[in-house]
Amino acid sequence: MSVAVVVKCSGVELKLTLGSKHLERSLHAALIVPFLGAYNKKAPDSPVAWEDVKCVQIDGFTVYNVMDSAKSMLKADRPVVRLLTSVSGTLSSSFLQKAKEHEAELGPVAVASATKSADIDEHPPDDDLSRRCAKAFDSIRGNADLVSRKEVIVSFLSKAAKYGHLRQLSFIEFSQLVKPIDYVLHTMETSEDKDVDFEEFARFFSAISAAALAPVSELPRPAFSDDIPADGILGELLNTPGAAVRRLA
Repeated sequence: MSVAVVVKCSGVELKLTLGSKHLERSLHAALIVPFLGAYNKKAPDSPVAWEDVKCVQIDGFTVYNVMDSAKSMLKADRPVVRLLTSVSGTLSSSFLQKAKEHEAELGPVAVASATKSADIDEHPPDDDLSRRCAKAFDSIRGNADLVSRKEVIVSFLSKAAKYGHLRQLSFIEFSQLVKPIDYVLHTMETSEDKDVDFEEFARFFSAISAAALAPVSELPRPAFSDDIPADGILGELLNTPGAAVRRLA
């Protein structure tokens, strides 16, 4: 078994073929290290070390642990791996950008609501949203003043008990849009740099909460086939056209 992979970084594109033995190794050892060695031979005036790589994506989806086996991640036919040496924009602007790219799945109202809510200067969050946002930020940051974009996104995608309530605080877990929202989160570029303060987190939290509460009646036909169950009365309300719901956490 072998997999042909296209790897891109800073304008350089190389094609590598990994055999069965290499696929058993970590993505970092099997693909990234050899690529960077070849890259630096092609671009000796602008070398890139592993420490310079901010984000790794496979076919548009961000990789959160490059120490997982290459075989477990390189499943598509001729996958494309991108090594990003910089991550542009803010946490909230990245979310909105990816949401717009996937408007067909999220729906135009969800995208518009997220865009409007992210502008907390023009549309300040109410007391309930502010309280939920502060609780979510505190659970991620611990004693730190800043958190990284990667910490935020991984926390919102995590099913671990430590972070499970984040999806409830932001309504994701109760939303019929849970699958497309998770899809958008998985495509966001991440970085270990701790550059997200509370204000920026509040813009992101307001946007993602608004998207999760988008009226179902305004949505196009879902691109994700599986029905997303919601619990009890809240689930019934979220699936009632025109219903306005606010959950107190």
